[in-house]
Parts: sequence; C-alpha cells; structure tokens
Amino acid sequence: MRPSLVHSSLWFGASVLGALFAAGCVLDATEAPVPVDEDVGVAEQAVWAGGTLGAGTLAFATVGASGTQAVGVQSTVGGVSQIQPYLRSGAGAFVAAPLLVGATLPASAAVDAAGNLVVAWGTGSLVAAAHLPVGGGAWTTTTLAATPSKAGASLDVDGRGYFTAAWVETPVGTTDCIVHSAYLDPAGWSAPATVSAAGQCAAQWPALGSNATGSLVAAWVSPSAAGIYTSTLPQITVATRTPAGVWAAPTIVEASSKVSNTYYGGLAGAGLSAAGDVTVVWFNTNRGRAAYKAAASSTYVTQNLGSYGFGRIEAAAFAMNPAGAAVAAFKLYSFNQATDSLRTVSRPAGGVWGSPSQAGKIISGAAGILLPKALMSPTGTALLTWAQWNNGTGGYNVRATTRPAAGVWSNADALGKILLWAPIGVGQGTGTALLAWTDDLTQVDFTTSALP
Repeated sequence: MRPSLVHSSLWFGASVLGALFAAGCVLDATEAPVPVDEDVGVAEQAVWAGGTLGAGTLAFATVGASGTQAVGVQSTVGGVSQIQPYLRSGAGAFVAAPLLVGATLPASAAVDAAGNLVVAWGTGSLVAAAHLPVGGGAWTTTTLAATPSKAGASLDVDGRGYFTAAWVETPVGTTDCIVHSAYLDPAGWSAPATVSAAGQCAAQWPALGSNATGSLVAAWVSPSAAGIYTSTLPQITVATRTPAGVWAAPTIVEASSKVSNTYYGGLAGAGLSAAGDVTVVWFNTNRGRAAYKAAASSTYVTQNLGSYGFGRIEAAAFAMNPAGAAVAAFKLYSFNQATDSLRTVSRPAGGVWGSPSQAGKIISGAAGILLPKALMSPTGTALLTWAQWNNGTGGYNVRATTRPAAGVWSNADALGKILLWAPIGVGQGTGTALLAWTDDLTQVDFTTSALP
C-alpha cells in the first residue's frame, strides 16, 4: 500500500477536469471569504537531490511500500509509443528496466512491497496492463478491455500486494461511460467488474485508494447522468470494494445541478484509512468540498472546505495516510487581485478539517500556479508541489513545500524548470518523497527528499 493513498496516475487530476468542464465560473458574491492564516516560511526547507533520466515525457513516478522507486519515460520510435522504466532502491542509481513497447500516455503505475511493477494504460480502443516481476525478467501484458473507452486507466496496490486497475468504457450503441475494474492477485487478473450504475457517465477514470486489508474505494466525477455539459455542477460518485473483490452499489455524494453560468469543477482524490473510513475531496466554482464515511456507517457526510468569495478554484490535490490524517490543496484565482494562490486545509487523524491556510501566492495571471500534487507520510508530514510561473526569467518552475504534522508550511523550494502543462509525478515510501517531471528541454528530471 502506498502510505499516502494517492492515485498513481500522473494524468488524473482536478486540473485536467477543470480544463475539461470549464470556461468560466459561478460566483457567490454574497458569501465572505474564509479567513486565511499567513503561515508560510517559518519552517526549515527540505533537502532535495536528483538528476536527469533521459529524453522523453514523464509517464509515471511511484514508490513502493518498501522504498522501491520507479519512474517511466515515454517516447515514440518508428511511430510506436514505448515507456522506458527506471528502478532503484534506496539512494542508489536508477537502473533501466526492460523496455515496455506499445504502452501509451496517459499511464499509471504502482510498485508493491516486494518490488513488482505494474503499468496500466488505455488507448481509447483498449485498456491494458503489464507486469514486470521483481528482479527483472520480461513484461507480461494483459488486455483488460477491448471496447471503446476513455484514454487512460488508474492503478492502485494494496497492503497484500494486489493491484487494482480501473477505467471507463462506452459500450457500443450507448452513450454511457461505465466504470470497470479488475485486480491482479497471485492467480492472475480477475474478470472485469462493473462498478458504476447504468446511465451514469464518468468523465475520467476514477481515483482509487486502498488499505492494508485490501479494501478499496473508487470515486469519480460526471457532470450529469446523460453526458458532459457546460453550466452543470459535477456529480461526485463513490463506490467501495471488499478485500474479496465485491463492489457495493455506488453512492452519489453530490448530485449534479444546472446553473446559469459556466464553471470549474473536478475531483481531487479519494482515500481509505486503515480502519476503513472513506474520505473524498473535490471542488466546484469557488468551494472546496469533502465527503466522509466511517467504516461502520453507510452514510456519507459532506462539508465545505472553504468558500473563497469572488474567485474560482481551478485545480486541487489531496493526500491521506493510513491513520486518516489528510491534506487538501486548492489552486485559487482571485478576480479582485488577479492573483493565484494555493489554499491548504488539513485534518489530523481522528480530528476535523481546519481552516484554510495559504501555501503559495504570486501576483500574476490565471496560469501562475498549475498542477498541484500532495503527499502525506504515515506520521502526518505533508508535502505540496506545483508548477509556478517565474516572474524573473519566465517559464515554469517546480516548487515544493513541506509541513510537519504539528507545524507550519516551509518556504517553497524551487526544484527545476518544467514544461508548460506537464504533470508532476509524486510518490513516497519509507520516509522518502519522489518527484519527477518533464523539463523545458523535454527530458525527465527527478528529485527526492526525506518525508519523515
């Protein structure tokens, strides 16, 4: 199980969904903004060390529970897409693993505690997953679905070492976008299971989160029951699965609704604690939102995680650890100040969500801060990373800030240049955080730091 319970796909994220669903926003000018604590810059900065893996585009970055790090670099040779994985344990050098020919972007990856690597991807006409056993050897590729589907797939590995893939299919002759899932155990891949209900239309593959026992949660967003429309607030749906692979009926935790203007909205992520408690975080217009269900309950309780007045949330990130401590980050654009900022909201294990604090602020246009991602260690140390416009030299830099469980956010470190709109890959395990991205020279860079 990845301790942060963060989905493994680079390409899944609220920033993508925000761009998909958005052309403007709905404003609640009558609601005052939540007070913000200006608490950045007090703590010590992290110490980062990294390098460059090679030319290409980042496909994935992930860390297994035992500390095995995996970074994938995608390229196209002779018209065929391929992913070159690099693996390492501890602080040693990354070593090139066997090439995965035919794998495409977007892709997801996960590593189990033993060091087995699984990569999943979808082309729009099929969904596939490939398994590379620990110690090398050859890839074993399995076609999970051979029907029209949305590109991409999400992937998770639980504490037992079972991998779960989830994707979205559109059955021939329908307009539905049905969520399907399969899992890989020692006996091989299971038959695909239908997760969502007929008539729903998932906009993208779901966010996944698991715990040590093998229980799993999936959450997905769809603007309406009939398809994707502008001026429709997103519908958020959640389903849970037992360790035996049995899915419960999905629950709509926030229904879609038509509004008078266009908007931004999307899903930040989902997590499942060791006790089986479910947390889902999303956003619409100028509000952060969350749903929580205790393991012994069948009811989801929803709440606001801040309402930001005359502005709009354009992207979000979420991470949760096995104890249930969580952090959410919302990228906010203020119309009054023409300012981008990242507002974070945290929840201690067994506690409640606090008030928003500010993790980064610059004076710029709407594209000043992009693509936030978050991590949370088992002890509650949080990490937030994003791409930020460099007012001095131009271009975008990867930035990161950390916060101890009982502390405040550090000064943000500038970690290197990143290609515009390129996602940042994140992973963490055994007290180490891994970040990777495609730089401005179209090479894949990586860096690591302690995340106690």
